[in-house]
Amino acid sequence: MIAFKTPGLSYVPIVFGYIVCIFMTVIVVPANGVSIQPLLSPETQFIVLMKRQAPQRVGCTKKYQADKKLVREAARAAKLKFLDQLAEKERIREQEKKRRMERKMEREEQARKEEERKEEERKEEERKEEERKEAERKEKERKEHEKKAIEQKREEERNNAERRGPGKSSGKRKHLDPQPSEPAWKIAKQEQHSEQQHNEQQPKGAFASDIGFSLQCLQLHNQYRAKHGKAPLRHSVRLMESAKKIAGTPDMVHSKIPGNGESLWPGTSQDCTAAVHAFYDEVRYFGPETKVVDYLAVNKFAGHFTQVISPRSKEMGCAVGAKTVCHYSPPGNMMGETLNLQG
Repeated sequence: MIAFKTPGLSYVPIVFGYIVCIFMTVIVVPANGVSIQPLLSPETQFIVLMKRQAPQRVGCTKKYQADKKLVREAARAAKLKFLDQLAEKERIREQEKKRRMERKMEREEQARKEEERKEEERKEEERKEEERKEAERKEKERKEHEKKAIEQKREEERNNAERRGPGKSSGKRKHLDPQPSEPAWKIAKQEQHSEQQHNEQQPKGAFASDIGFSLQCLQLHNQYRAKHGKAPLRHSVRLMESAKKIAGTPDMVHSKIPGNGESLWPGTSQDCTAAVHAFYDEVRYFGPETKVVDYLAVNKFAGHFTQVISPRSKEMGCAVGAKTVCHYSPPGNMMGETLNLQG
């Protein structure tokens, strides 16, 4: 240790001061447990150690200058490293934040697409429902139009008949043959082919068989007539024979035999139940409140039913061949007359 001589003062106090400083730095402070090293980074600890070991004296040596420069560089390096660590942590936080935002955006995008898909499905269902309702409305309008056209045509026919007057040309009322109804054709076509093949293989029935078939038809007619309070019909062999001649022809065309009413059925079964039931089934066109009907107005869709219960007819006869035919006398369905359905 170098002692500087000061004029007028002894060097002893200076030496004593250095000794006290070294004692406090090296022995007293560590002995009291005053240490902050665990709280500092290695670079900072190195700086503290270097400061403790630096000479506490007036003036500097070359070695002290070199140590001081080393301390500054170490502090600068520690600071740069600390800043790099902070930057790395910040970068990691930003990356994590970015990933969270991306996941959130993906979830929102999936939710949006799912919502759009549900909305498209809902719109498609609404469109189909509107198309179905539109089709139902058009079908209803078409039926209403057809119904009005039929009613208008019937009204025109009725007016024409009233203007001509009943029996104006011949003195007799015109007889209206019932037109074959569309449901009857649809029901009979399913059994016509098989029944016709079966009948073609069988020999022609005897007179007794023809009588049995005709009497069965008569019985069924009278059962239906009784529901409406009409008198029963009588059987007529003459009408049965005339019906048999017409039944041998395959065409569903009325024979127009003078003085006879006629109902045709395309079935060829030896059981008369289906034919008579089809004739009477046209009653479905009338509601329970209907009491009186006009022959001219209903002949095209319910003429078989009105012929079955017509009070004008007194006797009948039926036969089966290529089709089922029933003849009535006197004929029902006379133009200009009405029919009471209640009795």
